[in-house]
Amino acid sequence: MEKPITLIISETKNEIVNAINQSNLPLFVIEPMVKGLYEEISFALKTQADKDLLSYKAALEQELKESEAEPPQEKEIHL
Repeated sequence: MEKPITLIISETKNEIVNAINQSNLPLFVIEPMVKGLYEEISFALKTQADKDLLSYKAALEQELKESEAEPPQEKEIHL
């Protein structure tokens, strides 16, 4: 069984807090570090979303081309 995402999120948050606490750095040093990490994560998320959108659009275009290339199928009538 896979671990539920809620547990993974909770564990990750705890690991981040523990790393910050164990660093013994003052908060005025940690704050800009966390802000920088947030900016990097936000940029990576935006980049991934843009790539996903391009990939999705390309797949839709490919499906449309394939459906247009297929000859129309004749319907059979059974009596």
